[in-house]
Amino acid sequence: MLRALWQQFESLSIKSGILCRSFYDDRGMVQWYQLVLPCEMKVTFLELIHADAAGHLKFAKCVPHVIRRAWWYSCRRDLNLFIRCCAKCEGYHRGPPPRQANLNPMLIGGPGERWALDLQGPFPPSNGYKYLFTAICSFSKFGVCVPLRNKEVLTVARALVDHVFLKWGLCFTILTD
Repeated sequence: MLRALWQQFESLSIKSGILCRSFYDDRGMVQWYQLVLPCEMKVTFLELIHADAAGHLKFAKCVPHVIRRAWWYSCRRDLNLFIRCCAKCEGYHRGPPPRQANLNPMLIGGPGERWALDLQGPFPPSNGYKYLFTAICSFSKFGVCVPLRNKEVLTVARALVDHVFLKWGLCFTILTD
């Protein structure tokens, strides 16, 4: 740390008894001061920056907050370690999303063997109908859409029988969510 401070000797100054680094603009005027932080104050400073000023941001977004205010020899390494050990951040982090499996085709022999059923709604009422019953043939992608007044079991069963089974025949399987 002493070697790093010695290399920056021209930019160091003492302001109100505190060792600071000076940063200059294009005209040679002091733009801002950066505190040279003692080792005893690192944890307290990182807690203030990470929890309050930065709002539990990850490393890349938290670095500018730290660099703008203070410097010590291993500030980036210490910040990274502090964030990785933050209980609140690690409690929220879920890790990478799980890998999804490849899609497998649905093997169906012919039309009408499998129907995919679903209910949508409630929608704004139109002539008293608030729900939609949909049935789609998985082989041909032919769709049947029936408006329903409610989604009771008898109403849905009546729509299934009247608009699918009686018109297109019985199926082998029904796919629902």
